[in-house]
Amino acid sequence: MGFHYRLHVRNGDVLSHARYNFRYQPGIVSHEHSESASHDHGTDEAHEHVEHEEDHHAHSHEDTGHSHRTYGNELFFVVGTKVIPHVTPSLLFVCDLNNTPGSYLQMRLDGAIPLLRRIFLLEPYLLLGLNLGYNTTAYYGWNHFQFGLKASWQLSRLISIHGGISYSVALTALQQIDQGNEVWASVGLSFSY
Repeated sequence: MGFHYRLHVRNGDVLSHARYNFRYQPGIVSHEHSESASHDHGTDEAHEHVEHEEDHHAHSHEDTGHSHRTYGNELFFVVGTKVIPHVTPSLLFVCDLNNTPGSYLQMRLDGAIPLLRRIFLLEPYLLLGLNLGYNTTAYYGWNHFQFGLKASWQLSRLISIHGGISYSVALTALQQIDQGNEVWASVGLSFSY
């Protein structure tokens, strides 16, 4: 269960995005493990071009295991610019309000290559994430490097389909918590109005 509030501001070639995320996630894990990171190694769901949500948990260790905290409070901030044609650089900052320090910084570059009169669009991207106590407090610095390619096809003025593939390289922060490299594919259907 969760509550999300988003605020978008576009001013010419500058875009900004703020979001508050509240999640209720009860659960107890019966064995101990390292601090958990997301399957996509970052917080890309806050970014408007990515479909994956961070599944970060803080831990309270006990003798027989640990219980995940029952709620999450996070603030997301994104700022970017479209001043360069077909390229959108952006910066994402996430602050975990439950666990201090608990922040994450991501530098991202998105491309948009229109084909077939903008009906078919190729969208490559790459990003570099920095852990600032969000995934682990054992190391502050390089979290992961990620890149991918998405293709979208506009079926009508309101409907489009998309699919893509991404690869994430675990860097020092994720290696500290035994997270490795990952690859995944995605497909989807979008409606706009």
